[in-house]
Amino acid sequence: MEQEEAPLLKKPDPKSETHYSSKSRPFGLYSTLPYYGAVLIYLVSIASVEYLHNVWIIIWGLFCLLPILDFVLPQDWLNPTKQQEKELEDKISFKVPLYLTVVLDWVLIGFIIHKLQAHPEMDLVYWIGMLFGASISSAINFMSAHELVHKHDLLGQVVGTSSLVKSFYMHFYIEHIYGHHRNVGTPKDPATSRYNESFWKFLPRTMIGSWKSAWNYEKRRLLEIEGLSTHWSYQNRMLWFLVSYFLIPILFYFYGGITGLIVLFISGVVSIIYFEGINYIEHYGLERKQIGPDQWEKVDIRHSWNAPHRMTNYLLFKLQRHSDHHENSYKPYQTLASYDLSPQLPNGYALCVMMAFYPPIWFKVMNPIVDYYKKGVKPDPEVTKAGLKAMWNYTYFMSAVFGTLAFVQIAQFTISFTMPYYN
Repeated sequence: MEQEEAPLLKKPDPKSETHYSSKSRPFGLYSTLPYYGAVLIYLVSIASVEYLHNVWIIIWGLFCLLPILDFVLPQDWLNPTKQQEKELEDKISFKVPLYLTVVLDWVLIGFIIHKLQAHPEMDLVYWIGMLFGASISSAINFMSAHELVHKHDLLGQVVGTSSLVKSFYMHFYIEHIYGHHRNVGTPKDPATSRYNESFWKFLPRTMIGSWKSAWNYEKRRLLEIEGLSTHWSYQNRMLWFLVSYFLIPILFYFYGGITGLIVLFISGVVSIIYFEGINYIEHYGLERKQIGPDQWEKVDIRHSWNAPHRMTNYLLFKLQRHSDHHENSYKPYQTLASYDLSPQLPNGYALCVMMAFYPPIWFKVMNPIVDYYKKGVKPDPEVTKAGLKAMWNYTYFMSAVFGTLAFVQIAQFTISFTMPYYN
């Protein structure tokens, strides 16, 4: 039987948006408490390593429990009114969890290096878990850095950019602000993933292309805007970034020796992979129409994937309200709106990134959804059902793997703790 076509997707009139708050100061908009999720993860990770010698519990929670909570809990659709937006946008309290995340990221990395040095006898499962934990720490920090560099606040820009030095990705500030936001959804943007392009093909293209784009922008800025005779100048921020990439390994070596270097390079590489995984899912298959030679339609809420899933939305400082972020790139995260007519992912970013790492699952889940949105209609649940079933099977598989590793670490810790009482 032929399926009934859903209504065409059109940009909503904000005045008719049905998700605006009806209360004057709703907890979901005015409280900063939900945004301390990342801070809590850092603190629990430190406690778990210190007292249980186990970071796999945290990894299981992030990649298995979190998607389930996203699915079970009510979705986050609450938007601020214009008046509430004015009240919220300058609140200093919303910046506190951002800066705390940056600080605790460095603390956790240093703590992990210290523990690996103190317990060289620990097995491979322990080492892999600790290195993975350091990597996820740096990846979460990317989200804080992204929010900080997007503001006119000079301190936020400096802290956000410099916090990416241990991931060797400080050029992100230049490319993201002056390249990605201008060229998103076009062939000129290295951070826009193409339809049927696997993540592992996208990764080298975006890493190389983003660096080139940042370098070219900085060159144009110095030659055309600043009027310098050469871009090989102390004013070239890309050169300072390169210098820092040579200095940061020296700092880590002095602090943690070879162990420090291992943690630095592995966490740097894995955090880049995870961050670019988020870039990959944010715009997969969505394109802006070309309206002339080297001209494309204006960016709007159709050109980014949103996810109204509550827990991940809080953890990532509402990065999942990505459509409004691209339409209004300088809005602080606490004022971003969520539109039901924007393209919607089937789950939060935490699960979708993990799916993207395995292209057969990603294509099976997402391609039918993309096809509907490209036609301007909402996805048919019956058509996408097979892909969503594959998504949950993938979640159960990851839960079994990470859960087993967490159990192995708990069993090892229990045995080592109780053995002295039997000897």
